[in-house]
Amino acid sequence: MEFLADMGMPLVQVKQKFTSMDVEFKANVEEWIEGRAQKYNLQRIVFGSFHTQYGYRNKYCAMDIVYATTALLESREETKTPSDRFLCALDCLSRSNVELLLKGVESSKQLMTAILNTVNGFIDMHQIISAGPFLYGFLQQGTPDVKFFARPLCLMMLARFLLHAYVVTTRNKKAKSLPLVLSVPSSVAEGTSILIGVPPHSEECQKNLFGKAFEQAAEKTGSRTSHDFFDTSILEMKTDDRSKFFDALISLMT
Repeated sequence: MEFLADMGMPLVQVKQKFTSMDVEFKANVEEWIEGRAQKYNLQRIVFGSFHTQYGYRNKYCAMDIVYATTALLESREETKTPSDRFLCALDCLSRSNVELLLKGVESSKQLMTAILNTVNGFIDMHQIISAGPFLYGFLQQGTPDVKFFARPLCLMMLARFLLHAYVVTTRNKKAKSLPLVLSVPSSVAEGTSILIGVPPHSEECQKNLFGKAFEQAAEKTGSRTSHDFFDTSILEMKTDDRSKFFDALISLMT
């Protein structure tokens, strides 16, 4: 809100949809955002993209579609199977299913809000710990919005933003060179958690070495893990095995 106030945006304008804002504000908002981004250390806040438009009312950039389909694909609706979620995400790409796309956009807004609130909680409560060769954090069961992050893509967005936020706010000078491991509850009934490893914030290559390290740590400790994700830097494991798994991971990466 401070950023919007610095732009001179009235509260009545920012609380409504962009299409409903006064023409003066709509015409200048991009220029105002770019002009104040550096002051708040906001990088690449404006970038080039492709656009698609359905009729006169529905105009979307490529990023809108990506976030909407991601939200539908990783929906937490318990009545939907993975196949249902896939077909739902696929259907939203059709021009005849604009309402479904809008649902995805709204769901993605909820996800972005959950990511922001969760990251703020981690930073404010100093819940990012340095284990030596990497940083780590645990999102506990019962934490607000935890339900959003038991899916791989949503968890990846959270982990990357969390690492970025930690690096720009901490006094730890080594933080830029350290990767992050984040654990969130997956299934309370089955006693499982999902782990993800993301590379250091400062690396240009962004090469992720956690896939092999996770595999070796699990094998060394006999941890009960499942490596069923396309990305090898994400795995599911029994929460009871997490402590010994982390001890082995620290030893391997030291």
